Amino acid sequence: MGALHRFSSIVAPKITEYACSMSNSSRGLKLAGSEYVFLDEGAFGTVFVDRLAGRVRKILRRTERAEEHCRLVMQTELCALIIAEQNAELTAYTAAPFSKPLPINVIDGHGVDVTAEFYADAGFESAYIYGTFHKINTVSPLNWPIVANHFRSTGIMHLEDVSVTLNNRNEVEKVIDFATRYIEPFW
Repeated sequence: MGALHRFSSIVAPKITEYACSMSNSSRGLKLAGSEYVFLDEGAFGTVFVDRLAGRVRKILRRTERAEEHCRLVMQTELCALIIAEQNAELTAYTAAPFSKPLPINVIDGHGVDVTAEFYADAGFESAYIYGTFHKINTVSPLNWPIVANHFRSTGIMHLEDVSVTLNNRNEVEKVIDFATRYIEPFW
């Protein structure tokens, strides 16, 4: 994956009344012309999965927050993914390999194009991690201090809100949602 480039600016459209009346989990969202279907979403991104290919795509979702702020959050995550992919110790804990795919249209279950609800150019693709994710503050993995030190030693400093999968020995296997630094969410 090449160096990150500055994301281009997009004028934010109005979110449709239909989108506001239904949660994304019930709308049947998918990526047009692909097998990617809605999986989950967080504060800034929506995740789509292609289970047959074993891949996920996280796409930045438009919110009421300023576009520049949303893109900065995604950029710190992308930078952290690049760092992790270049470090053998960290790659074992992440969903590598990562890539920056071309923008793709998002459609709902009725075939309506809802791409305007996203920053389709801001996101990434990675391996799909099978397992149950836990927020790090809800579990106490035995190896978390060592794993966290590996991440921090490479400049990946925001680990407070990560989600992890655990093995049968209560050790971290995989880590997602980390970033090079914390960006205030402006709740």
